Order: sequence, then structure tokens, then C-alpha cells
Amino acid sequence: NIIIVMNITSLLKGLFQMERFFLFFILLLVVSNLHAQVDLSVNYNSTHSGYSVLIMGSKRINKDYEFGGGLRYNINRKKQSDDQNNVFYKRLYATKIYQHLGVDVHVNRFIFKKWEKIEPYIFYDIQLAYSTTRNRFFNPIGQTEYGNFVYEESITSFGPFLWMENHVGIGYKVDLFKSFFLTQRLGVGVDLIFGNDKYLSTMAHQSFTWEFGGLANLGIGYRF
Repeated sequence: NIIIVMNITSLLKGLFQMERFFLFFILLLVVSNLHAQVDLSVNYNSTHSGYSVLIMGSKRINKDYEFGGGLRYNINRKKQSDDQNNVFYKRLYATKIYQHLGVDVHVNRFIFKKWEKIEPYIFYDIQLAYSTTRNRFFNPIGQTEYGNFVYEESITSFGPFLWMENHVGIGYKVDLFKSFFLTQRLGVGVDLIFGNDKYLSTMAHQSFTWEFGGLANLGIGYRF
């Protein structure tokens, strides 16, 4: 099982280095479907692993369903969102250029189709990234004469890991003006994390863990 996981990880690592391919795919999606309705959007994205920007294209194949996907750019943030010694939550931190890159694939099922200016939908979304973490820990090293604990700060990183974030949720698109629209999605799901790190007990032996996660993003798009 470990060999299979490592082979998959190595393969995806190579794929993420092909950033030109993903950019070409997005452009091809738009150009090759000018005769049909294609939505292109830029979104600020927050998931269990961290923060990113999504550049996505989507196409409505019938009155009920829309399929889409695109490129994800992971944003490094040195400031942690909590001090709970989490290893993975909001800890994704790229140390190489290709680790900034990820992909998104999703399917939307439209509901309340009689509404005119707003298009609500339920969705399934999967996002892939391959990156290290950045972790800030405080370890107690002693006490003062008054009984107060003294802590030592340490900065370390683990990985890299393959992050597979799965979400279901609800979203909507709202017409703004001309062909521009606003889009927002909220969801919950499971973050599957694959990899190996000898300094983490879970990842040293099982090479796999999972945690509950969520998704929230907001973006603006243009309809061709």
C-alpha cells in the first residue's frame, strides 16, 4: 500500500510541474466552446488545507447539470489561524514553485431553476494539491519563580503531502451586468492526506490520514 501511495504521489508531483498544461487547458476550454455557454471565473478560496485562488472554467451541459474545473494557486501565509498545534489545518505552505499549483474539478446540480437573476445549485467539488506544511509550535521548557510557564517557539515543516479535499455544498451565481456574474460556494467534506514523514507518527507508519474540512469561496466571472 505504501508503494502504491508513493507511486501516485510521484506521478501527481510531476503533473503539478506542468503548469503550462493547466493554463492551456483553461484557454482551450474557452476557445473550443465559444458556440456554447461557458463561464470563466476567478475565486478566492478557503479550504481545510489553507487559502488559494481558483481560475475555473465551467460548461452547462443541460438545464440541470454543469461541469467545470481549473487551476488552483496556493497562497503561503506565515500567520497561523490558530495556536492549537494542528499539523494540517490551514498549514499548507509551498516551498517549491510547483507546490503552489493544484487543480479543481466540480459538478453542479441546479435547483430552483425558475428563478431568473440567481442560479442556486448543489455541488460536489474535489481539489488536489501537493505541498509541504509550515508549523509553529510552542513547547514548555520550564517555569519562572512565580509559577508561570516559559515556552520556546519552534518553526518546522512536514511533508510534502498529497492533499485530496472533497466537498459537497450549496452555491449560487448572480447576474451583475452584461455577462458578468458573482459566484459563491459553501461546503463541508473530508480532507484526505497522503504522504510520508518520519517525524509524524501517523504519516511515518500509515502514510495516510484524514480530517473533516470545509470550503468557502467567493468570485467574479464572465459568461461567454
